[in-house]
This record gives sequence, C-alpha cells and structure tokens, in this order.
Amino acid sequence: MLINGIELSTFGVKLYDRVLTSNTVNTRNTWLDGDIQPTFIRQQDGFKTMELQFLVLAADEDEAFMRMSKLTQALKKATIKFDDIDLTFDVTLTGSAKQERLKNGNFIVSYRFKSDYAKGNREIYTTDATATNSFKLTVLYYQDRNTLLATDSVTIRAASFIDEATTLNEIGVNVNKYQPNYYSSGVVTNLTGTLSYETLYNLQTLIINYSPTKYHVSVEYFNNDGTGHYTPAVTEDLVITYPQVQAASTIG
Repeated sequence: MLINGIELSTFGVKLYDRVLTSNTVNTRNTWLDGDIQPTFIRQQDGFKTMELQFLVLAADEDEAFMRMSKLTQALKKATIKFDDIDLTFDVTLTGSAKQERLKNGNFIVSYRFKSDYAKGNREIYTTDATATNSFKLTVLYYQDRNTLLATDSVTIRAASFIDEATTLNEIGVNVNKYQPNYYSSGVVTNLTGTLSYETLYNLQTLIINYSPTKYHVSVEYFNNDGTGHYTPAVTEDLVITYPQVQAASTIG
C-alpha cells in the first residue's frame, strides 16, 4: 500500500481492514397538489466514504504514539493506492482517529475519509510500426504573410509518430524549403497544440511564413540649381535591416 507514494511499511504499521462505500446520492422530490406520486426535482452526487484500520505493533507506548502521529499527518489529505486494487484514491481525513488499545504498544487505529472519484491508470496507445494510415498535407509557403511563394503536398504517415516526439522536418515538411535571401526561418502560423498525426490530419493545410531581415532601398540624390529646379545627381542602392525599418517607422 502506498500513501502519497510512500510505502506503508515506512510508517511502521500494517493495513488491518478497509471499508469502501459508494458515493452518497441526494434525491429531491416534491408532492404537488392532487398528485398520487412525488415529482422528481433533481439528484446530486455526494462524497464516497472510506474507513481504514491500521495495526500498530510497537515496543512501547511512546513508539506506538509516534507512529500513529506520523500516520495521521500523512493521511490528512492523501493519495492512496492499495496493493490489490488498480485504482488510486484521493482522500481527505474527517474527524479524529480512533484508537483501540490491544496491549502495551499495540493498537488498532481507525480513520474515516471522504473521497470523490477513484482514478484508473491511463492507457497509452501508440500506432503500430507497420501502420499504412496516411494522408496528404498541403503546405503553403508565404512571403511577408501575403505573397504566396509555393505550395507543396506532403504525405504524412501515422507510423512517423511512434515512440518519441517528432519534428516537422522528420515527417517530411521542410519549413525553410522556399526561404528567400535576407528572410528569417519559416514559422508555422496555424498549428496549435501538440504536433501529432491527429492534429495534422484535422488541420489538412499547414501555413508557413517568412519575414524579411534586410530591405533593399534605392536612394536618389538631386542638385538644386538655386532657382527651385532639381536635377538628378546620383542614385545609390542601400541595404537596411528590419530593426532599422522599425526605428524609421517609429520616428516617422
């Protein structure tokens, strides 16, 4: 038996008896005038109850009371797992422990708990390695979030998601396949949640966006002849970074 993941033997006691009851169901009915039977209003589930008894076999009274004290502290709010039941119980202690003295240092101590639902072990299912389940995923590559660069069709196989977490690259989606010069790595913008066969199957279309890291700007210089007329002098091509564009946009 485990109490909060700790073996019961650690507390120096043994499980003597247990009583597990089903949850209390509170039913409310009402008698309407002239009715020959009550009218059902509602039902409400209450807590389950659990009673546990432990056998304390100590050399003397002092040791027995120390063991019972440690056990009580652990059981105030606890998660209990019995050796012969596959369920886990979250319990809260109600009232005080009752002690039945057998002889010097030997006691049967009883506790009463309330509990809501027992929890079972989660089953983890994985796709068989020989699975042939697959579908076509459409991958759209965009430049600056508005210009479509390319469209790919990638076959996604369920067998690709076995055993460990999978990246897009490992299942055949190259996010940087159409990355332009001076653009950052591709970013998937419409995938939420865990990357899995199920999420991609429901999504069907994957959108990848690039963002520029540098901009090419043509700057033209003019000469003023003093009369208000300007004539072209020279043209220069400049490369500015995205942070510089942001700074220029900020100051106008």
